[in-house]
Amino acid sequence: MTSKTYDFIIVGNGALGNAIALSLSEKGKGQKIAMIGPRERPGCASLAAGAMLNAFAELEYGSLDHETPRKKFDAAVEAANLWPAHLEKINAKSGISPVTIKEGTQLVSNACASDLDDLNFKAIIDYMDEYNEPYSELDPKEIEGIAPEPQARPMRAVLLEREGSVASRHLFNAYDSFFAKTENVDLIDKFVEKINIKGKNKQLITNDGDVYEAPHIILASGVHTQKMIDQVGLTAKIPRLFYGIGTSIILKSNTEIPSKVFRTPNRGLACGIYVVPYEDNYCYVGATNFVCPWPIAEPRITSVHSLLESAMEQVNTSFYKGHIHKIIVGYRPTTLDTFPLIGETSCEGLWITTGTKRDGFHMSPKIGAEIASAIFERTTPLNNIFKPERNLIVTMNKEEAIEKSVLHLLSSGYQHELRLPKSNWNQMLIDALRRSVEEAYDKAGFSDESFGIPPEMIDMYRYGHAKENLENMGVT
Repeated sequence: MTSKTYDFIIVGNGALGNAIALSLSEKGKGQKIAMIGPRERPGCASLAAGAMLNAFAELEYGSLDHETPRKKFDAAVEAANLWPAHLEKINAKSGISPVTIKEGTQLVSNACASDLDDLNFKAIIDYMDEYNEPYSELDPKEIEGIAPEPQARPMRAVLLEREGSVASRHLFNAYDSFFAKTENVDLIDKFVEKINIKGKNKQLITNDGDVYEAPHIILASGVHTQKMIDQVGLTAKIPRLFYGIGTSIILKSNTEIPSKVFRTPNRGLACGIYVVPYEDNYCYVGATNFVCPWPIAEPRITSVHSLLESAMEQVNTSFYKGHIHKIIVGYRPTTLDTFPLIGETSCEGLWITTGTKRDGFHMSPKIGAEIASAIFERTTPLNNIFKPERNLIVTMNKEEAIEKSVLHLLSSGYQHELRLPKSNWNQMLIDALRRSVEEAYDKAGFSDESFGIPPEMIDMYRYGHAKENLENMGVT
């Protein structure tokens, strides 16, 4: 059995873990840092993602109506500005081919879902105008690499000039190479099984029985962080983490692919259809989403079917001649209120950075810098808005959340070939969906009219998975 002591140990080697390690290594030149996580990163949300640097393209109507999501978005805008310098540091030392940003995101509006798309498309443009973010109108017919079915053709398109993507696999290879050359950072290819926070030095026990100690432990292992939260007795104080299970596909196309990120707005409880171009006519097609209390490692048939169908209908009909290179499943760490957990816990020296859902990759340079500053300069990361031990953050009342849930469910139905008789069935369906959502509130067992359930979390409340956490989080 090995026993080693460090100044800092990061549990998790995804986008957040690596960004934190980089910032700590810069600020603590003479201090010893370990990052523990399996080199292959199974279930890693960032490695499974299209790794889009999209902030504005992820917005929906009403996204910034409340103060808290607006502050989170402002941090995302800051993160976008940090990426060039962040990659410059990594590239200067990694010794492999430079990691670059493929600039530009082509956002389109088509008629393959409900009018929620129209609301979200307009909201994105309005928010870009508000923030003076550069964009330009595109003629959808001139977008390279798309040939959708006639009924799925884009009706409007804009180019988000400062958004884009980074190849996540390439970035993680660069991180591994960077830290292999960084004297005060050790990469430990293991799983953490247990944590013990008694005493000044906290202990981590890995899957092979080795023990690692440090006064500062940063838990950054995505949804797997919940196991550590439970072990240290903080379950009742921190919003629970769920698995936001996403499936994506890497295709090898026999025809031209889009030269830049091509995507729709968020729709139907997920992020719509999007394509991220790779080299040699490979492309990433993503991504589905369903929230679950437990991991599901194998891709669901309906998820794969939906992605392939959407890619052939809404992007390029010639994809039918392509080949499936790889199917990927990743776990987006999603909290009960869908907001992140970032900061120090009531146990001094125990830090948590997770719950970032789809934003962890994009936000990683900002969060890494914030955690390092908090440790060395005793600042509060992101002004303590998302401190781990907190009540649930509420941004909608019950009625507002019900209306939004109905819109997303209706959008989801139209994405999956919903066709209704032409005899007032649309309103009957809306009424039925509303009753279903109201039933979920009833089953959740609380009556607070000021509390609205985030639409993507509705089934976690409906089936009782949220109940054990609710009373502790200030909801009755």
